[in-house]
Amino acid sequence: MANIELHDLKKIYGKGDRAVHAVDGVNLSIDNGEFISIVGRSGSGKTTTLDCLGLLLRPTSGKIIIDGVDTSTLSNGKRAEFRSRKIGFIFQGFNLLPSLNALDNVLLPLRYGGGDKKAARKRANELFEEIGMADRMHHRPTQLSGGEQQRVAIARALINQPSLVLGDEPTGEVDTETSQKLIALMRRLNRETGVTFIIVTHDLDLSSRTDRMVRLKDGRVVSDEPQLAKSEITVAEDEAAEPVAVG
Repeated sequence: MANIELHDLKKIYGKGDRAVHAVDGVNLSIDNGEFISIVGRSGSGKTTTLDCLGLLLRPTSGKIIIDGVDTSTLSNGKRAEFRSRKIGFIFQGFNLLPSLNALDNVLLPLRYGGGDKKAARKRANELFEEIGMADRMHHRPTQLSGGEQQRVAIARALINQPSLVLGDEPTGEVDTETSQKLIALMRRLNRETGVTFIIVTHDLDLSSRTDRMVRLKDGRVVSDEPQLAKSEITVAEDEAAEPVAVG
């Protein structure tokens, strides 16, 4: 599973007096299977850091090492291939294709990767059982609630069996009750699969229930604090993550 190191990571937009240091020397070490939140005000650099981690942006300087691979040395093609194998994404706005049903949306990351289609469908069916939506997989996004759409997005992030899942405000589009259930679901999946989760969030409830909370300000880490040991996940959270429909 993911073993991640950020060394003096910088992302600068513009030049000279107009240069904006969106990320200004971030150093982090993340162990396998951790569940981490990155928090900070708008403009703190948290989303840019996440985009660099997901190989969606090239940093201006510094290194991102994932599973022993220095991703700064990879060509664009190799970055895309590495991203498709190693990294899953959960977006705030779900990013589901309205023309596809939930099952096909989950299978989408594998469409151009070849491989065993029968095994992929089996994996997708198992994920729909995990997220409590086995009876909804043939519905299109417009037929699903916001919470159901985000559950589908979580399943899509896990379909390629990544070692790292990145979430950009994954509870930002749902109500408080649904947010609680989504947090518990992600924690359970993290615990059961060992996949590393790194979540950018304004949701204080979510950040308070992660293993570590990293706070950014002006593109720099200003605190990195442990939150919870995995043994502290409560029975209530496990119950909240049971495969039941989410509104």
